[in-house]
Amino acid sequence: MKKIKHRLRDTEIEVKYKLKDKKVVLDWLNQNAKEIKNRYMDRTYSLWDRIKALSRMGVFVRTRQEGSKHTFTIKTRDLKLVSRYAERTEYNLEIEDASRMAEMLRMIGLEDMRILEKYRTMWKYKVCIIVIDETPIGDFIEIEGPKQNLEELIKILKLKGKRITQAYWDVYRDYCRKKGIDEENNLVFN
Repeated sequence: MKKIKHRLRDTEIEVKYKLKDKKVVLDWLNQNAKEIKNRYMDRTYSLWDRIKALSRMGVFVRTRQEGSKHTFTIKTRDLKLVSRYAERTEYNLEIEDASRMAEMLRMIGLEDMRILEKYRTMWKYKVCIIVIDETPIGDFIEIEGPKQNLEELIKILKLKGKRITQAYWDVYRDYCRKKGIDEENNLVFN
């Protein structure tokens, strides 16, 4: 039987930007940061109860397949918190099969499941983790680390435009509203 690893709890502080010129950012990352994970497919199963009671309390449940790694995660946040950063407490457990775990969670009442696919490449610069996410609605950069270091990287990379502190599902909903299109249940590559 495979040994399962876990991290009980982490606090994540992050910010996203939609990339306007991915090549410029990639060139800088390739010259100045250490690539720690080559491009891989990330498939996330987000789950909610029918009346969204958990999310109204600031509790979010997901399973994820990141290449060959599978995790079960519960994220929590203070819904009253207004910030320039996404700040959450994250509980993680490595599991054997993200899809199967998602189905098990559906059986106990988290019936609303949506799938998000993205290609992700990951770098480290000083104490920050930087990811480039290629999604069906565009390319994004996400930076995670201490606030002071996030601000330093935002300036270095000359990131402009809307600072995104929402989850991809919120970004997708806003994208559909702006484009005047119906939101699909899943955000996947065709």
